[in-house]
Amino acid sequence: IGRDLFIIQNESFFSKGSHDVERYQMFIAQASKSTLPDKIELKTHLTNGATVVAEIRSTTLGSTESGGVCMMQTFLIHDVIPAILTTGSHVDRIKIHIENLPTPMFLSIPDGTVLEANQAACNLFGYTEQELRDLGRAGLIDLNDPQTPAKVEERRNKGKASGIITGIRKNGERFPMEFSSIIFFDEQNRELSATIFHDISQRIKTEAQLIRSEHLFKSLVQDGTDLIAVLDLNGVYTYVSPTAVSLTGFSSADFLGLNITDFIHADDYDYFISAIKSIGNKQRVKLEPYRYKHKEKGWRWMKATITNLSDDPVINGFVINAYDTTEKVEAIKSLHESNERYHYVTKATLDAVWDWDIVNDTIFSGEGFHTMFGHNPEELDQHISAWKQYIHPDDYDYIVDSIQQAIQSNNETWSAEYRYKKADDTYVYVFARAIIIRNTKGEAIRMVGATRDISLQKSEDIQKALLTEISQLFSNPVSTLKQIGSQIVTIIQRFTNHRIVELWLVSTDKKRLILFAQTQQEFKVKEFYQDTADTITFEMGQGLPGMVWEKRAAQKWKKPFAPSVFLRAEAAKQIDIDEIIGIPLISVGEFIGVLVLGASNERKVMNPIHPVFYSFAERLAAEIKRKQLEDELMQIFQTSPDVICIAGPNGYFTKVNPTLCNLLGYTAAELTSRPFSDFIYEDDHETTFIEYAESIQGNKKSKGFVNRYVTKSGALKWISWNSSPFIGEEGHSFAYGRDITATHELQYLLDEANKLAKIGGWEVNLETDTILFSDITKE
Repeated sequence: IGRDLFIIQNESFFSKGSHDVERYQMFIAQASKSTLPDKIELKTHLTNGATVVAEIRSTTLGSTESGGVCMMQTFLIHDVIPAILTTGSHVDRIKIHIENLPTPMFLSIPDGTVLEANQAACNLFGYTEQELRDLGRAGLIDLNDPQTPAKVEERRNKGKASGIITGIRKNGERFPMEFSSIIFFDEQNRELSATIFHDISQRIKTEAQLIRSEHLFKSLVQDGTDLIAVLDLNGVYTYVSPTAVSLTGFSSADFLGLNITDFIHADDYDYFISAIKSIGNKQRVKLEPYRYKHKEKGWRWMKATITNLSDDPVINGFVINAYDTTEKVEAIKSLHESNERYHYVTKATLDAVWDWDIVNDTIFSGEGFHTMFGHNPEELDQHISAWKQYIHPDDYDYIVDSIQQAIQSNNETWSAEYRYKKADDTYVYVFARAIIIRNTKGEAIRMVGATRDISLQKSEDIQKALLTEISQLFSNPVSTLKQIGSQIVTIIQRFTNHRIVELWLVSTDKKRLILFAQTQQEFKVKEFYQDTADTITFEMGQGLPGMVWEKRAAQKWKKPFAPSVFLRAEAAKQIDIDEIIGIPLISVGEFIGVLVLGASNERKVMNPIHPVFYSFAERLAAEIKRKQLEDELMQIFQTSPDVICIAGPNGYFTKVNPTLCNLLGYTAAELTSRPFSDFIYEDDHETTFIEYAESIQGNKKSKGFVNRYVTKSGALKWISWNSSPFIGEEGHSFAYGRDITATHELQYLLDEANKLAKIGGWEVNLETDTILFSDITKE
């Protein structure tokens, strides 16, 4: 077929006056060097002198000493029908040509009936040859395309037609195709038509991309902001984009013929030359900022990318794409200086300095953040959410809302106090203060602030408040230690927010610790104590309280708890206890008991192991010890069979025990509301006042002083008193007495009996009418 169709001698194979000869030669040269297939479209001459467009494809088969061996395949694209017909109009010969053509082709009659179709046509439309015959033109060409009837009419009038119409594949897809059709007559003088098709979908897409690329090229090179230039292999400008004027002050023509190094700063020359030389091993080199001459503004910082296109015959050099980065370089330099100062400031301060970019929602934290909280800034997500996640749950909404309100307002500052989680999962109290930076529209764009750990100060404040409330409890003389204990654990829980607060005290025999008071506000905590009802005492070294007793030091246990050591571990797990702490209560060297605190991580707010809390624990121990002693004395006061009272310097009882009330028949209120002289027998007033006056002056303390009191019923009661000196700022005296009324009455009877023993007696015997006199009567 090739011998029949083509002239294969010299350059006459190609269209005269075209560049196809040179293109073909370059194509051959390139194909002989490459192992990859390639193709090119060229105009060629047929043996009959007709000109057609052919696609030449090359495939490398191997190589010899003289060069590569390639196979060249030529495929006709269009205008081939007239060429085929001129080789002879015999239908069988035409059929042979059609069948061997790589280009889709039909033989048909003018009404559109398909007589013959080659395999390429079948592949194009997706049908078998018989299906193509059955469908005919109407099933293969979109008749709604305005070009279709127009081209059919053109072929009828002129005998031939060509152009672009729409084809329809078997799957219903419509596609653009270029066609060429001609009418001819066979040996039997039948009117036939031959039509060749070519799918141009890709070509149209490529042309559209080419147009777009050209538009983009114009936008980038002519209308863009970058300077694009072409350098020859010696670095001499051969092309400079029009953007040169805006970037350098020089016109494009000013650069031509000059070397690029003529515009490079002397201090950057060596770096620039080194970068140029390194491009020999790379296709592309990115240059760090360097200084470039500006016609009016002196030196400007430029950043560029140089691409090696020395193998491209059109470029034969380098393409450089540069842009002005002066403002960025100067900003970075300024920022570097600021950061350096900031770095030293953050190292010198105890605060955690931070910078929140509100626009990009990222936050930068200084070294103080790691020092204060233990979090490594380099390992943290710099998104603001990473900072927020460590805010205590109870403070989260308040802090986030307050920041949002500050941003949305016109405020220039923000400050707040809240709790923040450290790397060890404990919380600290912090105080944060920040300035809000706004743009010209008043919109907040940055917040720069510092956070300070105020846990020590806060702990001291909490301790003071805690001690104040605890002291008020102990100052109530009516409350018992048991009542105070229940109130103590409730107050501590309110201040520290621990789930469990327990008070364990040493038993009277000093052999075990007893659970004295505990919080049970929560339902789950009540269940905890129900489940551990049999664990309310510990010996020394047993359980957490026993360990604190044995070591006389605070103990902290964290999950997972060892059941063999923490006997209530399983019950604690049910109420989400993550940590339990035991703090010794010691007063003047005497071990009083243990304060136990249990909490989950999300509820823990105050570290009770802090030295400040030790002070509180010591004070609490002292108060408990004092109250224990007071309760013991009160027990003695209330149950003693002896009279006990406290008298003031004003002549009144200030406190009396039930024994005195029962003895005299008065209530305690009646005895303390009147001068005690009102209850003393009148004959004893003088001696009582003398004794009382000497006691007030501190000259003596009563011992065995006896006087008489008149009961409510009028009876006399003899009391023997012992007292302490009047002591204290208010000058009170503690006195105790014993009711000796019965003893005194017995003594009186004895005295009377003795007197009766000295009186004579006599008897009269009436029967004998005699009188009998005693010896004393006789005397």
